[in-house]
Amino acid sequence: MPLAVIVVFIFKLQFIGQMYPTFASLNNGTLLCESCANIHKSFSEVFSVVKTLSEAADLPTNYLYLYNGGNANFIPFLQSYELFQENSEVKYKSKAAEFYRQRVIKII
Repeated sequence: MPLAVIVVFIFKLQFIGQMYPTFASLNNGTLLCESCANIHKSFSEVFSVVKTLSEAADLPTNYLYLYNGGNANFIPFLQSYELFQENSEVKYKSKAAEFYRQRVIKII
């Protein structure tokens, strides 16, 4: 993935991790640091499809998942359902997160 594209995603997606993002959760349309990616990898792919940014760059549609989803959209969405402060498993396995994933897919 070109560095310029990553920079745009970081600013648009409001990356909130503690480390530089090197992974993406494609079906959630979010960027992840390595620590968060490891948590997501423990979930079924129904809840989080985790790829490195290099792997995500293989398919142009993956850019659309990240662009149309995005941390900047996902965070307030979870906050509106009072889920943002929940642990990752509760957050990503919730009905609200499922609705968000379906919304991201439909946009593409």
